[in-house]
Amino acid sequence: MKEKIRQAMLRLKPAYREAYMLREIEGFTYEEIATATGTTISAVKSKLFKSRVALNEMLAQYR
Repeated sequence: MKEKIRQAMLRLKPAYREAYMLREIEGFTYEEIATATGTTISAVKSKLFKSRVALNEMLAQYR
């Protein structure tokens, strides 16, 4: 399953993957992610939402 998750992560758009990894893996706050990526907090929230939806769709068959 770890390999399936890794493959799904690699299929995300780079900006979505970056936001997701900073939040879920590194534990950054929305503000920290916005600062690190040079975007707004609302853009970070949007990228995180879209990345979660995409990952759920890609991994749905394995539940």
